[in-house]
This record gives sequence, C-alpha cells and structure tokens, in this order.
Amino acid sequence: MPRSTESVQTFAVVRAGVRLDKFLADASGCGRRTARSLIREGRVLLDGRSVAPSTTLVAGQSVEIVAGHCDAPIERPMELAIIQEASDFIAVAKPAGMHSVAGNSENSAAAALGSLYPETRTASREPIDGGLVHRLDRDTSGVLLAARNPSAWRRLRCAFSEHRVRKHYLALVGGEVRETVTIDQPLARRNARVGRPHRGEKSFEAQTSFYPLETAKHWSLVLVSMRTGVTHQIRAHAALAGFAILGDMKYGSLAAPVASRDGQLLHALRLEIAGELDVAAPVDADFKAALAALRGD
Repeated sequence: MPRSTESVQTFAVVRAGVRLDKFLADASGCGRRTARSLIREGRVLLDGRSVAPSTTLVAGQSVEIVAGHCDAPIERPMELAIIQEASDFIAVAKPAGMHSVAGNSENSAAAALGSLYPETRTASREPIDGGLVHRLDRDTSGVLLAARNPSAWRRLRCAFSEHRVRKHYLALVGGEVRETVTIDQPLARRNARVGRPHRGEKSFEAQTSFYPLETAKHWSLVLVSMRTGVTHQIRAHAALAGFAILGDMKYGSLAAPVASRDGQLLHALRLEIAGELDVAAPVDADFKAALAALRGD
C-alpha cells in the first residue's frame, strides 16, 4: 500500500489474547465499528500484514494504522456530559464505547474526569478508578458517579456495598416481555463472563427485575431495576430469562439494529441513594435510533 502521503500510527501489543478490532478501538480511541472498517479496508497492518478483525494478538506484535485519506477517520476521544456537580461528587453521562476506568484505554471516564476535576484522581482507593464509585461496561451508556474526595468516596462506596443504591436501566431485548420478570440468581465470575455458579464455586448475590414498557413480536423495551451490582448482572440475567439484550453478542443476543451502537443496547437511566441524591442521564441518540429502527419509524 502506498504510504508516502499517508500518516501512520503505531501501537505495541503488550497483552496477549485480545482481538485486533478491540485492541485498535481501545488503543486509538475509535469505535469498534470504525476499527473493523479500517481493518477490512487494509489500512491496519499487524507486523506489516493485513489480517482479519478477529485475529488474536500476541504480546510484542506491532499494529500500524495507515490513516491518510481514510473514509472512516479515527474518532477523537469521547467527551463526558456533566449531569450534576456537587461539593463532594460529580454525576456524568458516559457514552457507549467509553471505558469507565483508566488502564484499558486513555479514552476513559476516569481520565476525562481527572482532566476536568483533578481532585477526583486521588479520591478513590485505586488510581485507575479516578474517583468513580461504580462502573459501567464499555458499551453501556448512562449515569456514572464519582467522588471528589476520599471521605465522599468511602461514604458512597458504603452505600453501594450495603445495597442502598437503586439503579434503573433501559434495555432493548430480543423477544416478547409481556409481564414483569424478576431473576433472583447468584452469579459466579468465570473469565470474562458471569453465569450460574457450579457447586462449591464462589458466587455473588444478584437480583434483577425487568418491567415491560413496549413490546412487539420480536423485541421489547424494558425498564430494569436492581440494588446489587455484579459484573454483567443485567446482561447475564436477561439471557437467563430468555431475552438477551440486543447487540450483546457475549451473552447470545441478536445483533443490534443497523445504525445503532456497536454493543449491548443498555442505558443506565437513573441512580438513587435515599436522602442523598437522585440523578438521571438522557437516553443516547444511538439507543433512540435503535428503537426507531425496531419500530420501523
């Protein structure tokens, strides 16, 4: 490929076992869909060769992005929308495609918060958390809460660990959900997934309720509420209930509608701590686009 007039970005692979498209999305700050487009156009080279987006990387390899006149340019890091600013906490709306904590990518809510509110960098016990008192999956949008000092971080974390926080989500799922469904199923963490625990395996309490808001033949819009917060809890419980979240390929869902987000259609709508705070995040445009596509609007 001619490269004399094209810029090249080079990234070193330091962790084995990651797919090329995910590595590229994280390392460059572009979305997964853009990463796959770049790879398929031959503008991404792994050790000098064009390979498939699903290629598993090995530590020590080199990934080059030949940008130049690419029709799908690399996106700039995403920005956070501030929902509420208080003396001891910040509530923000995280877009889908952004990591919550630092470490996986510079494109993280923790890093963005640290640049806007430097005090959050030292508020949490672990520096990568950047003051965040909870996390959202990379492809889940919505409310994130960060403390501005260590005392607030400890207080808010205590509210989460004591299950005094009420969390509400919107989800688009496959199948008809005609009535309220509550899943009370402990979950065990197993590699990058969670599921029903095997006998004797360590597990975590998890209860999720799904309330139908709109139902069609092959999909439903549901309100999800929970007090516990196991990794992937909503995603795993939805799949166990027989209506996995659209776009959540890890838990066996159907693909998301065209022109919507690249990942599970799950939005953290509202977060409540009785007597302390009640914050909500507007629904993202890509979630609205998915709903409109399903309706046939």
